[in-house]
Amino acid sequence: MASAEPPRAATGKGRVATVPVGRPIRSAAATAGFTLVEMLVTLAILGLAAGLALQFAGGFGAGRHAQRLSEVIAGEIGLLRAEALRSGLTTRLAFDADSGRFLSSRAGAVQMPTAPLPVRIETTETGGKPAEIRFRPDGGSSGGRIILGPPGGVVLTIGTLTARVGREAAR
Repeated sequence: MASAEPPRAATGKGRVATVPVGRPIRSAAATAGFTLVEMLVTLAILGLAAGLALQFAGGFGAGRHAQRLSEVIAGEIGLLRAEALRSGLTTRLAFDADSGRFLSSRAGAVQMPTAPLPVRIETTETGGKPAEIRFRPDGGSSGGRIILGPPGGVVLTIGTLTARVGREAAR
């Protein structure tokens, strides 16, 4: 009859070690390293730290904010021009320096806060408010430039004949 004794392994120098039945023998090299969960947690923490570092980097965040704001303003200019053509009335895009927002004469226009970007508007037509660009029913506009942010920001140029919007980097 077979004995119920666990198998024995030689350990050298005449000693014998008992190995539990059902458990594989693992070497130290096989158990070294990190688990997948440990690696994913570490990568997530590093990603959050990198995201926070980029967000608080001054110029990088301001440039992205200027780019996004320029896209919103360019879209609003297109809608204001279309509204002027459709309604036969002059529409306006104005900058209110006190609140730091662009204000549109179009009903239902989105809020366009500019903080913390410095904003400057240069108009080409006299007779209007200095921080206002008007869009006429004939498809034209008062024209001008909207400068968003410091160097590295965005300059929007609005044409007088067609109200076409051009974008370039601020110098």
